[in-house]
Formats: sequence, C-alpha cells, structure tokens
Amino acid sequence: MKEIKECNLWKKSRRLLFSVYRITEQFSDDEKQRVGKQLQKYCIENLSNVLKCCDNKNPNRATLYLNTIYLMEKLSKCLQSANSLHILRSNDYECLNLQMLEIRNLIEMSNLRRETGYT
Repeated sequence: MKEIKECNLWKKSRRLLFSVYRITEQFSDDEKQRVGKQLQKYCIENLSNVLKCCDNKNPNRATLYLNTIYLMEKLSKCLQSANSLHILRSNDYECLNLQMLEIRNLIEMSNLRRETGYT
C-alpha cells in the first residue's frame, strides 16, 4: 500500500476526486443528482483504475491506462457540459480541467515508460 500512496498518479487522481466532491457540494439538489453524481462516478472509476495501474505486478496495466484515458475523456465532456450550462463556475471548471490535464500527462508518461522499458 505504501508504494501506491507514493504514486503521483494516485495522488493526483485522489485530489481530483476530492475537488469534484467539494465543487459538486455547492450544486443545487437537482444538479447534484444529474450532473454531480455523474462527475463523481467518473472520478471514482478513474481512481479504481489508477489503483490497479500503480500496482507494478498487474499484467493488465496497458488496458487500465487506456480505460483511465477513456474515463478522463468522459469526465472532460461532462465538465464541458456543466460549464456550458453554467452549472459549474468557470474558475472551478479551469481548476478541474487543469487537474485532469496533469493526470493525462502522468498516464502518457507512465505508458511511454512502460512501452520503452524505461523505469
């Protein structure tokens, strides 16, 4: 477990989840049910994948990285919709978008290291 807690991808994904929870708490009850739950769901699924990605012994890491990228895309589209509908404040949107970009960069770097054999 110590190895996972030191994984940057884990730390940033966990931070994103907490940010989404904090931001969606401010939504109206209707928006919490429609948009907030969807954002939270994608972040939880992402964190679950990342947990498995950080396990160096997992033989399915390449698939998990792809699933994580896919979830980031779904989350991004959901955030864009919430932003365009003015459910999400623009500064919250920018904050979450930046956190997602950091996660994507880490995934791409991790995937590149895995493909090239560089550790």
